[in-house]
Amino acid sequence: MGFCPIFVRWIMSCMSSVTYSFNFNGERVGYVKPSRGIRQGDPLSPYLFLFCSEGLSNLMARAIENRQITGIKVSRNGPVLSHLFFADDSLFCCKAHPQEARAMQRILAKYELALGQCINYDKSAAFFSRNCSRQQRRDGSTTYSAMQEKRLPKGLCTEICGHMVKFWRGQNEEERKMQWISWEKITQVKGNGGWDEEAPRNASWVWKSIYSSGLVLQKGMWKRVGDGTTINIWRDKWIMESSTGKIATKKPPDCNLQTVADLLIEREWNKELIEKTFSEQEASQILQMPLSLFPRKDTIYWKYSKSGNYTVKSGYAVEKKEWDGLFQWRSNFWRWWEGILEARSRSRGEDHITLTANIIWQIWKARNARQFEGKYGEHMSILENAKNEWLEFQEEQMENEKKHRTGTSHQMQNHQWRPPDAGVVKINTDAATPTKSTGAGLGMIARDSYGNIVEARGIRKYSRGGAEIEEAAALRQGLLMAREAGWRRIEMQTDCKAAIETI
Repeated sequence: MGFCPIFVRWIMSCMSSVTYSFNFNGERVGYVKPSRGIRQGDPLSPYLFLFCSEGLSNLMARAIENRQITGIKVSRNGPVLSHLFFADDSLFCCKAHPQEARAMQRILAKYELALGQCINYDKSAAFFSRNCSRQQRRDGSTTYSAMQEKRLPKGLCTEICGHMVKFWRGQNEEERKMQWISWEKITQVKGNGGWDEEAPRNASWVWKSIYSSGLVLQKGMWKRVGDGTTINIWRDKWIMESSTGKIATKKPPDCNLQTVADLLIEREWNKELIEKTFSEQEASQILQMPLSLFPRKDTIYWKYSKSGNYTVKSGYAVEKKEWDGLFQWRSNFWRWWEGILEARSRSRGEDHITLTANIIWQIWKARNARQFEGKYGEHMSILENAKNEWLEFQEEQMENEKKHRTGTSHQMQNHQWRPPDAGVVKINTDAATPTKSTGAGLGMIARDSYGNIVEARGIRKYSRGGAEIEEAAALRQGLLMAREAGWRRIEMQTDCKAAIETI
């Protein structure tokens, strides 16, 4: 650990010069010189414990630095967690891989040799993630010798459930919250009719609103294919060009395919298997889906936004589409319904409807402020706020439409090609999606700083996705061309602004 010899001699002197006496009937008797160092309650003991722990911590940090052990991350941008030390317990984290298990064994053996103590493997355990296969667990358990895979103790599980109950139902020590749902219902698996099956009839308006928002999220939360290990082929929503996202083809009786990973071979679609298993339309939709060139995990994304992130605006747009189904309930509020139908038939009727809805919303907010906060507002100010918010919303809608038209346009207006800096290769890409064809064409051209063509390629595709997807595919092919040619300094250029913003 880098301590100088003098400091080491001081510490060893403190340990070897310790003597003990005993208090017997109020008198100090006896003289004991221990042969095993200092006693447990000695003030120096915790500092020596920290020195030893720091040595083990440095061994783990060095293994992380040398990539012998991977560790885990709580979040994508969070620090790597390799170990946690407690008063009398230690927790080590690594991948379920024999190579990392052997590295852990070497670290522990070195620590035992320096400390003069042995690790009690009978009181140690190896815990594996539920994502580990049985083979990985078997290999890990074999490598760790006597360290065995164990389940969490029943008492610990009961204590965890107790804390969960307190969170959902505990108000304070003397008072409890209203129990809207039984505990058996909360802990039941969702697929078997668990908590999210239906909102309680006697629940509050707030709770029903939260539940309805969850239904909106379920409509737009789709899975993006990475390695395909966590996506169920037949149950999950993962087909990008499908309206429902799910496979409509019925599973054949003798089919053993379960996850999307079963449809991949070395991060490429197994075309023969896909065309054999699914309908022609769904096979084409699957084969059109782009796959990452590098290993990556499956992710969840919000389908109704370009960024893949949920926004209130996109959620509102999804929910607004459901309003067309209100016609079946016209008998319940026929007067209101007749007014809506009349408004839609006249000029700018849609604008009048949205403005009216915003006024009602402002009135509702003013009512709540008066009821719960004692705030009184002027009537005209409520209308003024409703009008200003509506105008702001309209301007934002027009701006988004303008950006969309500009971003997806394939006409480069008032733009001329400019050569890159010396030593840089500039790659221009484009995609063509003819309306009379089911395929697409990708083009890539690379030029140097003098404008000379270094390399050019064209790819014909017999199936295609959306325009932005094909533009992104052209950029990808351009990057592959640069990697194959060994160009280190490149500049990419495309005419699709939407694809660039999405990337």
